[in-house]
Amino acid sequence: MADIPVQCPACGNRFQVSEYADRDKLLCAKCGAAIPPPEQQAVTAEYPAPKLRLATAQPIITPVVPPPSAELSVTQAWMRRRQQHAKSKSSRRHLSLLTRLNSSTWSNWAIFILLAGVGIYLRFFAPMSAALHGELRYWGAMALLACHITIVISAFSDETFQGILCLLVPVYSLYYLYSLSDEHFLRAIMAALALAFGMDAWQYLNAITNDVFDGVNRWMQAGGDTSNQRIYGR
Repeated sequence: MADIPVQCPACGNRFQVSEYADRDKLLCAKCGAAIPPPEQQAVTAEYPAPKLRLATAQPIITPVVPPPSAELSVTQAWMRRRQQHAKSKSSRRHLSLLTRLNSSTWSNWAIFILLAGVGIYLRFFAPMSAALHGELRYWGAMALLACHITIVISAFSDETFQGILCLLVPVYSLYYLYSLSDEHFLRAIMAALALAFGMDAWQYLNAITNDVFDGVNRWMQAGGDTSNQRIYGR
């Protein structure tokens, strides 16, 4: 039986082990450290590991990510979102009838000419009684109000900031519809109703605004007392 010389890599102790010993479970008798198999020690002795020199510690440089450009305006950001929204629309295979009408220029012009012609005829030239004429003017103004509400809802669905502007800033909804939005079908309807009943809607809006302003003014003069007969004329 031949013995095999081994050396502990931890403490450097040299000793011999039997050739029948389990070479994967060799332990140093002095320090108890695990000893690699003799074959591995022979390879290591034949090809010694290169001497390494500790490098000086270098500071870790974290790349600085530049912030988004502050020059990107609200309109440009909105247009980018609208382009993404348009791409998602184009990916749909089955388009609804309203979407097809909205994408057709000729159909939008046809709807505008038809609605504007009928509305102008009924508003200015059709023979009817004064009561029926007043009802027509009222419902024409209500149709314009419904279009305005539709524009505000569309603006909120695109971007909350645009919806707030359409809701609070006068005539901003028209700017949004004809400059920023791609709702061409709604553009045709809004333009036709504005030609026929725009003046009526303005008069109704002016009357409501005056009533609200007068009511707030009287309430402030009465100090919040709505039973003041001198202020409210009761």
